[in-house]
This record gives sequence, structure tokens and C-alpha cells, in this order.
Amino acid sequence: MTLCKVQSRKAVVAVSMALMFGAGLLAFPACAKAASGPAASVAPAAVAVSPVVLPHRAIYRMSLDSVRNGSQIQAIEGLLYFDWQDACDGWNVEHRLTLNMTRDEGVEVEVKSNYTTWESKDGTRFRFNYRYLLNGNVAEEYRGSAVLKAPGQTGLATYTIPAAREVKLPLGSYFPSSHTLALLQAATGQKPLFAASVFDGTDEHGLSEISAIIGRQQPVAVEAARTGLGDMPAVSWPIRMAFFPFEQDEAEPDYEMDTNLLPNGVSEFMLMDYGEFRLRGTLEQIELLEDPGC
Repeated sequence: MTLCKVQSRKAVVAVSMALMFGAGLLAFPACAKAASGPAASVAPAAVAVSPVVLPHRAIYRMSLDSVRNGSQIQAIEGLLYFDWQDACDGWNVEHRLTLNMTRDEGVEVEVKSNYTTWESKDGTRFRFNYRYLLNGNVAEEYRGSAVLKAPGQTGLATYTIPAAREVKLPLGSYFPSSHTLALLQAATGQKPLFAASVFDGTDEHGLSEISAIIGRQQPVAVEAARTGLGDMPAVSWPIRMAFFPFEQDEAEPDYEMDTNLLPNGVSEFMLMDYGEFRLRGTLEQIELLEDPGC
């Protein structure tokens, strides 16, 4: 696997996970220092708010935020369409991402992915279908389903593509939507730390260890994020997350991400740090999706 493929695939997975988080109690040095700013800043008293998912389509403009010396990446641009739909018995979520990356010597790479999931509203059942294309060719594809005894408990994932196999899900596991809701509950409860295992099915193991540090509530800064708030307070929580490979003794995360999360599940922005470069997702538009009338 080339360095470019490793980096571009991490970017795709990071964008997916950036919008569907997870949680548990785990501190880590890399995040503790970075998150001390929002946690320590002077802020008005927190407004009481109850999280309520907003069925919506969010459109993010993806761009290269910064690069470090020696990076092979010169430019990144693209679009992300993120749908979170109420299916009455569960949540239908779809990510459609296109990234155009320019490397040293002007080499251009096109990365596309499509990721669709269904998750029961009690967080115990999950179906996933992930396809990753590199320059128009399918590079990876995963499909299957999974069950948990309950969010935060043990379970089992069953893959059907690329081959039939099973993955045991450890104690503390969540699926993406219930993980997002658990993170929001931690934020509204003013809990500064939250960590857990999250199964999303975007690689052969499908699991990541995600540690989050949650800052103090603050006013919404991105105008587009106010769409669909209704009577809900226009507030968000600054969150720094680190993503570690599951069951590997890695001192450093694969990547880290900053975002501001609203109580309706909308992210004001995404800033993903891979060490060599940082990728930014800027919220451009929110479209409200039809109420299914459950």
C-alpha cells in the first residue's frame, strides 16, 4: 500500500468518523494538553438543553488546512454530503465523499467513498455498506451487520463482503449513531472526558478506540449550523477526539479531530490532524429532511 493510499484512506475514514462519534472514560496526553484551552476559557453559564437529533443533509467543503515540512501533500479539495434520516425504527445515515489530492510533482489522486448504514434506535442492531474508490477503481469494500447486547456492552459483527467472517465486539462498544448520542449526553451533563470502542465497519476490523475531551458550552459561531434549531438553544460544545487502532499499544493516535457539536447532532466544522497535514471540513449548507411521521 502506497503512502498516498494510506493517507487518503485515513482521510476518508476520518471524515466518516468525524460525523459519527463515540465515548467511556479515558485520558490521553496528546488530547489533554490540546483541549485545555476551551475547557479553561471564560464562558457564560451553561444553558440547559436536551439533545434531539435533526434529520438533515449537511454539505461540507473539504480543503487542506495546513501541511508540515516534508509532506508529500500539496493540495486537497472536495465535498462531503452527509445525510442523517429518521427511518422510524432506526437511523439511516449516508456519507458521500469526493476528495481530489495533489502530491509532489503534480501527481493527482481522486478519492471517492460511499458509506451507508442503518442503526436501530436502541443502538443494538447495525447494518453497514462501505465502498472506497481510488482513481475510479474500487480499492476496498465492506458489507455486513452487527449486534450488541446494549450500547456500551459486548456484541458480534458479521461481514459478508469481502469475505464471510466474524469480529467480536468488546465491552464498551457502540455503533456510530448511539455513540454520537452518548457523546451529546456527556456534553449536556458537563462531563469533560468520554471514551469508548466504536464499530463502523469501514475496514477489516471495523473498530476504533475514540477518546474525547469536551470543552465548555459556547454560542454557535457558524450561521449555517443554525438551520433547523427551532426553539433549541444556539449552543455547541468544542470537542477534541483522538482515534486509536483497536487493541494496539500505540502511544500516538492515528489522527485527531476538533469540532463543535450542536445538541441536534450537527457539526459546525471538522479539523482532522494526521501529523503530516490537516484537513478541514467547512459547513456550507444544511437541508432539512422530510419528517417520516412515525
